[in-house]
Amino acid sequence: MSENLKNIEKLQDALTRIDSSENVIYFLCYDTKGNARASVKHIYDMALYLKQAGMNSKILVEDSKYSGVSAWLGDEYNVLPVVSIKEDKVEMSIDDILVIPESYANVLQQLANVRCTKIMLVQQKEYMFDTLSIGSRFSEFGFDKVITTTEAAKKYILEYFY
Repeated sequence: MSENLKNIEKLQDALTRIDSSENVIYFLCYDTKGNARASVKHIYDMALYLKQAGMNSKILVEDSKYSGVSAWLGDEYNVLPVVSIKEDKVEMSIDDILVIPESYANVLQQLANVRCTKIMLVQQKEYMFDTLSIGSRFSEFGFDKVITTTEAAKKYILEYFY
């Protein structure tokens, strides 16, 4: 089978997974160690909304020591699977979606070769540059979509990144 036919077959398989909501939407989330954080609640709210809409959304964490959010958010969020990068050996497909908060901009270089849809989540534009290397743009690492929480943040990002 030629390389082109193999690629077409892979793309058709990916489209089938998207149509049947088998693809995964991963939300990278940091551990608050039991402390309430509006930014983490926002991530969980988005993931829960998608889950309730029939999508396959998951919370992606660094390791199995993640303390979760049920202590301060309640049990309704327990329907969201939590997967660990280290222990669960997460593999992403071209049809998967990865949502990364601006506080994780330091890992963008490591994700540059990951083949999936990559989206930045900018909740607080003030923290955007804290971990992003000087002179870098999200697009250099394959992040060409951004979710923001305000029109002001959207305008700011468009001005400096696009």
